[in-house]
Amino acid sequence: MIDISEVTPAKPSLTFSSSSLRSQLSGLVDFDYNLKDDNSGTIDFPTYEYSSTGAFGGEQHTATPKSSDGTHSGITGLTSSPSGISHRFVWDGLTDLVNQEGSFYLRLLPHSSSGQTGNYYQSSAVSVDYKSPVQSSINTTTTSTTADVTWITQENTYSLVDYGLTSSYGSSSGSLSSGSTVMTHDTSLSSLTVCTIYHYRISSRDLVGNNTVSGDNTFHTAGCPDPVSSVPAGIYNGTQSVSLSATGSSFIRYSINSGYPADCSSGTLYNGAISVSSSQTIYVRACDISNNSTIASFAYTIDTTPPSAAVASPIAGYYNSTQSITLSASGSDSIRYSTSGTPANCSSGTLYTGAISVSTSQTIYTLACDLAIWF
Repeated sequence: MIDISEVTPAKPSLTFSSSSLRSQLSGLVDFDYNLKDDNSGTIDFPTYEYSSTGAFGGEQHTATPKSSDGTHSGITGLTSSPSGISHRFVWDGLTDLVNQEGSFYLRLLPHSSSGQTGNYYQSSAVSVDYKSPVQSSINTTTTSTTADVTWITQENTYSLVDYGLTSSYGSSSGSLSSGSTVMTHDTSLSSLTVCTIYHYRISSRDLVGNNTVSGDNTFHTAGCPDPVSSVPAGIYNGTQSVSLSATGSSFIRYSINSGYPADCSSGTLYNGAISVSSSQTIYVRACDISNNSTIASFAYTIDTTPPSAAVASPIAGYYNSTQSITLSASGSDSIRYSTSGTPANCSSGTLYTGAISVSTSQTIYTLACDLAIWF
């Protein structure tokens, strides 16, 4: 009598032999494994998942295979043998892990053509970094010919600053492949032009090649000329319309009779001509985009009281000899005179400096002037 026992086919199994990131640029992760089946059947993988913890307790996701990669063995119709046949699962980690970094695990569930489903098999951890550096706190401090560009990244990176007079840049400082990697960055620029706007951008590259490039920024070197006024400081006989300007400035702040604005956010923002109808001093601070500033003040005296008319000694009249005529005018700072008509203004005629000798009949025409230039 022959005893025939029912034999249950063995489940397919696999053993991972290596797990590695092929390159940061490709984003591909290679998992090499050995696939065994006692019946040498063909094997499919109905489940292929990745996890950031290795627990596979609900946090896992389906892994995206890189089917177009020539070394990827596929997920169906895989050959096996009792001793094992080598295969490779190529995971498109960059697609699944955009802007992530850390350690990740792969698990596969083999199913044979004989209908047997094996156990889950889990790889060792693979470290990947697809997270680009995050730049923050970008700032510049400038002098007339130098600039310090500072920023922060959330991980250690190389530092590079491109800069120039336009957004095409043309010059650079730093390196994305050598030197120290830091989280707090400080790059110095030198030999800059005084009172000039520069464009710049910063690049931060981590040790595995992720690179972040900022947008275009600008800074302004210091050393610009002081602010100027359309009406020079001085004494005037009526209301003046004072316009302010400053080469290289982005805006101007000012105050009346109360000292210079403390900084580029203090005082009154200049947005048009200032009407000066009484004696006052305008204190001005001109600011550029980097908050460099220059200052100037303009003192105005508005004098609306004209000097009295000039008087002569001796007075006008008939005389029988040469006369020495002296002139005076209350409130005046100067007297102009002429023998051919009243001087047109306070810069016309002859400046009176002392007694005038009158030896023939004549008329002396006078114009008394103060510093407010009365006409």
